[in-house]
Amino acid sequence: MLPPEPLEELFELQKAGVPIAVIDPRVPINEGIPCVAATNAAGADAATEHLLELGHRSIGIVTRPPGWAATEERRQGHHAALARAGLQPEKHLAEVGELLLRLLERKRIEALRVDLATRMIEGESTGPARAA
Repeated sequence: MLPPEPLEELFELQKAGVPIAVIDPRVPINEGIPCVAATNAAGADAATEHLLELGHRSIGIVTRPPGWAATEERRQGHHAALARAGLQPEKHLAEVGELLLRLLERKRIEALRVDLATRMIEGESTGPARAA
């Protein structure tokens, strides 16, 4: 099961004998319900530490909106690595939301524009055949 099922529903399923496990819960689950989660804090800490070791000092983070346990854990790991280096998180380098997806979409659209322009320059038909 994936979040955001309410805990009450998960308990009902468990009582009914349905084998369940929650994957990356939205909120901490410590009620005897099996869950599988990534090592979000450790991963963000290691990634930030790596960038620090490369000499970077202004390191941003892109997260999902608040409310997901994974988001908070990643932010905590990032902040912990910065703190060990004597640095504070820079608010202007923290992006919440789908920034990466928006950037990828822009790149995809630009690639389509370049492809279309190339086809037009090379004389390929990009639409229905036209009568001469």
